[in-house]
Amino acid sequence: MKTHKLFIFLISVSLIIFFFVSCAIEVTSPRGEDDFADDEMVEPFERIDLGNSEYIAFYEPDPGDFLMFCAFNSDDKAESLKNKSPLEVYEHFMNKKPSTKLVEAFLRSESIDDQEADEETFLTAPAADEQSTRMSAEAFKEAYYDPSYGFWLIGILWPNVTGTGKFSRTCSEMISWAHPYRGTITHRVRWKNFWGTTKSSSNTLTQGQVGYAYSRAGYRRWREIAVYNADGDGYHASIFATY
Repeated sequence: MKTHKLFIFLISVSLIIFFFVSCAIEVTSPRGEDDFADDEMVEPFERIDLGNSEYIAFYEPDPGDFLMFCAFNSDDKAESLKNKSPLEVYEHFMNKKPSTKLVEAFLRSESIDDQEADEETFLTAPAADEQSTRMSAEAFKEAYYDPSYGFWLIGILWPNVTGTGKFSRTCSEMISWAHPYRGTITHRVRWKNFWGTTKSSSNTLTQGQVGYAYSRAGYRRWREIAVYNADGDGYHASIFATY
């Protein structure tokens, strides 16, 4: 009976959420950094600086947890990440094979062990008036939101929003694109490791940049992607998550 109910739930979610998501399931006051003040912050073990405030950073907070953050000023660079694994991203930008440490860290994240109950929450950011000369909501949707893209179970789009927006669920992999067309925002990933410790890492995106966040683990655990420090700013964002 539980398996039957879970199957129905997953089918319902995949049919409903892949539509344009612009209304809140939960609405609260925007929050800043206080909601993750006790998180253990992590730093990258390898970083590629591309100049002009562009970079790619790779993290392995714990064996089996893998994280990648990117920030680009060029749409061509940002879009070149599509359908690429972190190892392929490294090769694309560096024109050489990734380091042994990077390869081993990513491979440790590949096996999936289902061991935690499903959990899912939304906090959709409030709507904002679009004042973008860099990338319109329609252009962002076309470039960074495709419900048929890859193997993702859930796709979420937030066009023309301001303030804090976040989405969390129990899954093995989650990615997100974000573009501030007005102001500066913070793009954040949070997750629980194998032992249940909540960790987080974030990336600051300045006006006009496109940011990419990639979070993967060798087990299904709670993970969250959020945009915050964005009160009064304007941005578009998309999020994709697996089972």
